[in-house]
Amino acid sequence: MNPFFHNPQNMNLQIVSRYVPIENQAGHFSYLLELLHYLHGAGFCMELDVLDPWFLQEDIPDDLHEIVDVVLMPMSYIQTDWNSASTLDPSLKPFLRPIYQRLPTSLLKPLRQAWYRFRRTPLPGYHIADAAATEAEMTFVADRLAVARPAVLMSNETFLGNLLTLCQHETEVLKVNIAFDVQHKRQETFRKTGIIHSSSIWNRQKEVDLLSAADVIVAIHHEEADIFQDMLPEAEIVCAPMAVRFHQHHEKQQVRGRCLFVGSDIEHNVYGLKWFLNEVWPLVDRVLPTSELHVCGTVCAKITDSTQNVKLLGKVEDLDQEYAEAKLCIIPLIAGSGLKIKLVEALSHGRACVSTSIGIQGVRELEGKAVLVAEAPETFANAILTVLKDEKKRQAMELEAKQYVTENLSPENVYRPFMKRIEQHLIHFQKRKESL
Repeated sequence: MNPFFHNPQNMNLQIVSRYVPIENQAGHFSYLLELLHYLHGAGFCMELDVLDPWFLQEDIPDDLHEIVDVVLMPMSYIQTDWNSASTLDPSLKPFLRPIYQRLPTSLLKPLRQAWYRFRRTPLPGYHIADAAATEAEMTFVADRLAVARPAVLMSNETFLGNLLTLCQHETEVLKVNIAFDVQHKRQETFRKTGIIHSSSIWNRQKEVDLLSAADVIVAIHHEEADIFQDMLPEAEIVCAPMAVRFHQHHEKQQVRGRCLFVGSDIEHNVYGLKWFLNEVWPLVDRVLPTSELHVCGTVCAKITDSTQNVKLLGKVEDLDQEYAEAKLCIIPLIAGSGLKIKLVEALSHGRACVSTSIGIQGVRELEGKAVLVAEAPETFANAILTVLKDEKKRQAMELEAKQYVTENLSPENVYRPFMKRIEQHLIHFQKRKESL
């Protein structure tokens, strides 16, 4: 690493996100968390501004506090309970306000939430997750910019791209958009498969407008980098996939016939898993009744029917044991876009995978190597049976997974182009400052 990267005076980096990245929560959480760890290790002084006024300070993981200064958007930036509580007798407010203001945040926020539910009104500050930054959020970030004075401002995901306009005339601030998905393409796949997805309405032009404020757009795989380049021919695109380190497991830990699916309760995970359980798994179970499927993650809460030889484990804090015991991992997604973090994580544990073509986006070079690809229920089931029955085939796929991860997805390899771009920016303005 260039010694310049260890001068804290030049290393202020501000990231704005709608959520606190928590481990094993969802793919985009994992991506941001891994990036934060790497930037911390590179010597950055970071502030993470979270646009969720309802998140509790005490719920921020301790290990996150160790690498980044987390600033939650205060309630004062949104409409307060007292301004909106028209059903409360005005004569009571002077007496209740002193008590209300002395309540700890851990008690106050749940009370506020209960109050709004009782009144059947939306929570202030809550909106569709992929909506552009609101006026209140823009004001909060502008105030934090004045305090943090960053060298780099990053908006986490395309929809927050309008925040970068706050620095549009500040050439000393490198403006970065982490574009986790091509949003309008992603929405197209949902429409085609009939998935009802609670999201904003996206089209190509809207996405171009939100991305255009960035100096650098970070794509998470090369296919999407090419799409972004076509959308914005003059834009600077840097590819930075999900970075992982390889986890070595002993073959004796694997359980005969064990399959694994890990996923959050986002709509396309639920839709894909239900399709698999209804159409694919019965075919596997009929031929190989000793096989079993473990399902981990919040997706389990959306599966109401019991299925033969399927265990819904819910959220598992440490997934290492599940990956260690699995013979293969399944990626039965039939909608969505972007690199599938669940696939990358499975590969990082050296696991053979069976996926749809949607699930292997971003790493198509692994098709027929570490990943078998199938679309129809019968071919998907046959691919699973091949891996479970053919030990030599599975072992060869596991070696392919290990080789790919170690050669392509180490943090050093993944982030090198992005770090080089930041370094160029910092050195340029350091020299400019010294010449004045």
